[in-house]
Formats: sequence, C-alpha cells, structure tokens
Amino acid sequence: GSATGWGFAAMSGEVLRRWIGYAAAYLGSTGLVQLLGAITTFAYVRFLPVGEYGKLSLALTTIAFIALMSDLGLTGALNFYKRESSRSGPSFEKMAGVIRYLRIRFFLVAAVLGSVSIFWSLYQAESTFMSIIMLIGLIAVTALIQLNLSLNQAFIRLMGNLHQSYRIDIAGAVSRLGFAMLILFLAPQQAGFALLSILAGTGVAFWLSKAPTGDAASPTEWTDVKQVIRFILPMAPSVVLLAAQEMIIYYTAWWLGGAGPVASVFALGRISALLTILGGFFNIVVVSKLANVSSTRRALLGGYGFVGILAVVCSTAIVFAWSYPDFILLLIGPNYAHLQTPLLLSFCSASLMMLAQAVGQLNRIVGWVRGEPFAAMLQLAAIISAVSFFDMAEPVGVLQLWVTINAVYLLLNILTTLIGVCAPQLLSLRSQAPVDV
Repeated sequence: GSATGWGFAAMSGEVLRRWIGYAAAYLGSTGLVQLLGAITTFAYVRFLPVGEYGKLSLALTTIAFIALMSDLGLTGALNFYKRESSRSGPSFEKMAGVIRYLRIRFFLVAAVLGSVSIFWSLYQAESTFMSIIMLIGLIAVTALIQLNLSLNQAFIRLMGNLHQSYRIDIAGAVSRLGFAMLILFLAPQQAGFALLSILAGTGVAFWLSKAPTGDAASPTEWTDVKQVIRFILPMAPSVVLLAAQEMIIYYTAWWLGGAGPVASVFALGRISALLTILGGFFNIVVVSKLANVSSTRRALLGGYGFVGILAVVCSTAIVFAWSYPDFILLLIGPNYAHLQTPLLLSFCSASLMMLAQAVGQLNRIVGWVRGEPFAAMLQLAAIISAVSFFDMAEPVGVLQLWVTINAVYLLLNILTTLIGVCAPQLLSLRSQAPVDV
C-alpha cells in the first residue's frame, strides 16, 4: 500500500512538473507574442484616424468571418480524429489531408460571401470603387494565408511539436510589428496599408511553417470525405451562426452609427483580447494534449479543471477593469478615453466567449456534437429576442448584446456537457468508439 502511494505521488509530481513546463514554455513565447501584438494593435488604434480604423475593423471582421466559414467545425474534427487514432481509429495523417481538402474548398464560398458583404457596406459609405476592390483583394489573400497557416500550426501542435509552433508565432508577431511600423510611418494612414502590413507579417509566419498535411488537391477517397462531413454537419449550424453573428452585429453598427461605434468596440476588444493569453494556452496546449487522452472521463476532468482556472482569471480581470478603467484606456489613446462602461462590458463579453469556446472545445474533443444544431437554433432565438432591446448605434448597446449572446453560448455548451455525461448516446457519433463516462 505504501509503495503504491509513493508511486502515485511520484507520478502526480511528474505530471505536475510536465504541465508547469508546458505552461512556462507557452507563457514565455506567448507573452512575447502578445506583447508584440499589443504594441502593433495599439499603434493602429492610436495612429489611424477613427474612420480608417473603423474600415480596418470591418476588414478584420470579414477575415474572421471567412476563417470561421472555411472551418465549419473542421478544427474540431482535426482534434477528434487525432484522439480517435489513438483508439484504433483511422489514420490521423489521412484524415488531416481530407480536412485540408475540404477547408480550402469551403474557403472559396466564404470568400465570395465576405467580399460581397464588405463591398456593399463600403460602397454605401461612399468609398471609391478601386479602393474597395483593392481592400477586398487584400482581405481574400490574407484570409487564405491565415487559413493555411492555422492548419499547419494545428497539425504541428497535435504532433507534439509545441516549441516549433511557438517559434513560428514569434516570427510572425515580430514581422507584423516591423511591417506595421514601416507602413504607419512611411505610407498614408489608411486601412488598406494597415491590412497590407498584417498580410506581410502573416506571410512570413506561413513561409516558416511547413505543410505537413500534404497536398489538399491530391485525390481523396470519398468515403473519408463523407466521414468528415458527417462529423462536421451537426456543428455547421452553430459555426455558421458564430461567423454570421459577428459580421451582422458589426455591419449593423456600421450602417446605423457609422465608423465610430465599430472602431470603439473593436479598439476595446484589442484590450480585452489580452485575456486570450490563457484562452490560447487552453486551445493550443491543453486541447492538443487532451486530444491524445483516450479516456473520456480523464479528458473532461482535466479540461474542466483548466476551465475553472480560466474563470478565476477572467473574474479578476473584470474586477480590475471595473476598478481602474481610466488607467486601462490610456492604452488606446484619447479618442476612446470616455469608454469606461463599454470597457467593462468588453471584458465581460470576452470572458464569457473564452469560457464558452473552451467548454465547446471539450465537447467536440469527446465527440459530443449531435446536439449542436439544436443549440444553434436556441442561440439564434436568443439573439433575435435580445437585439431589439439594445441601441446598435452606440458602443454600449453593441457590447450589451455581445454579453447576452456569449452568456447564452456558455450556458448551452455547459448544458451539452451535462447531457453528454448523463446520456452520451444522445450526442455521440454512431461511428465513434464507446464513451467511458
């Protein structure tokens, strides 16, 4: 008994030291990446006129829309098939190639939808035709490079090469900052040139990342393609809703209030995005490790332990934003110094979103995806019910809506976990290995 106890203690100590090592490596590299990213972001906020920063915000929102619509749950599928491969499932490398094949084809559709949306919005704002076309071209190329970079990085991390992914992140952050300084001081202070600097920095990171999942255009067995599509189909409605809601909210704010509210909400979001350092640790390190855990019970317990840590950090950040808003607002300059209440709402919204995404990642890792269409319908109903209560021409109204949406999103994901624990057969895929909860 004593020997067993000492053995368990030694194993626990070893696991703790390993996770401390993961955290130290991540925080060291990501701390630098976030610092460089913050300097870059706050430079855009401070030096670009409010109108041009509003255009840049709309462009970045469109890139995020294209990224999500190109994904449709494929990132969750990548994590799922990595875990299934450790449980006598299909070859991970083969399924990763199928996922790349599908994602590039989804990108083509998403890029058309995003381009049409931003063209119409900017044309209504009386931007010149050629400037809109150039901005759309930059958006499409940036989104495509980011798509391939994210796939390469996800594969690298799932294969356990975290340090390689950190070096790529650092190189990309340094490049983006360098190009941003060149553009801001040598070129006209316009949204298109700012986006060009983002494209150049992302291109450097992509060039440094290899393409470990093979050629997406190579012939793929349709049985594998259909298997992946069956996996992502239940997730597709919630992903489409997640992609569309951000675009709709920011575009509505643009149409009703002009560039001001969009620029304000986006600028505040750059501050609250500092919270994502810990959220990034969950998505980059924790998820890649949990994807290699064959036991569903262990994966959930470990994942929810980290979700609890996220909740404590988010609560602390919200209290800090409530106590020292003027100090925090110094980061984004005098144009936004009056946004004390929106700042607090921005921190609340970012915290709820980060927690909701973490819980959603856990559900997808263990394959509990069949309930997502119903969750998406409930969330859509909540959005439609809530939107009329908020003034979308003001930053406060936009952020109050975001807080409501993200709170519903978190509650639905927690409910999915509870149903999965009590009745996993309702949510698991039929082709999935038995779930041990």
